[in-house]
Formats: sequence, structure tokens, C-alpha cells
Amino acid sequence: MPTSSPRAINQRTCIGCRTVAHATELLRFVAIDSTVCVDADSKRGGRGAWVHPTPECLRLALTKRAFNRAFRGPMNTDAVQAWLRTTMEQRAPRDESG
Repeated sequence: MPTSSPRAINQRTCIGCRTVAHATELLRFVAIDSTVCVDADSKRGGRGAWVHPTPECLRLALTKRAFNRAFRGPMNTDAVQAWLRTTMEQRAPRDESG
């Protein structure tokens, strides 16, 4: 008689800090023609690399060239760097003194 087991939890490893987390806590990146792109919906096919959506983990992944390792070859990470700059601008305190 089969026993019912709890539903599997999709855990992934952040390529920046190397900690294991639930897939919903991480941001997925995919490689399209040797360019790393954000896959916010996690719907694109192919190999994915998972990173915490924090500037610290993204910087670590870029510094360690973790995207090159994850996708097994040299990658263009310009889109990741642009996403990181946008994220940092949104988090930066605003100067309200006019």
C-alpha cells in the first residue's frame, strides 16, 4: 500500500553565497545565446542558475564568475550588472532636500 508523502520542496543553491534555499526565495537566471538573462517567472527552458535577489549575492556571483561555471562556459553578464544597478538605485535613499 503506497504511503502518502508530503509534497517535494524545490530547493536550490544560491550561486553567490552557496546556501540552500527554497526556489521561491531565489531569482532564476538563464543563458540565451551566451548572455545571462533574468527569468523572473522561472518558466524559460534550459539550465538555470539561482541567486538570492540581493545585491550582496549578485555581487558575489559576478565576482566569483559563478555564472560562467553554472552555464559551463563564458557568459555575457551585462544584463545581470544592469539589473544590479537598477536594484541599487531603487534601494538608495532619496535626497529630499531639493
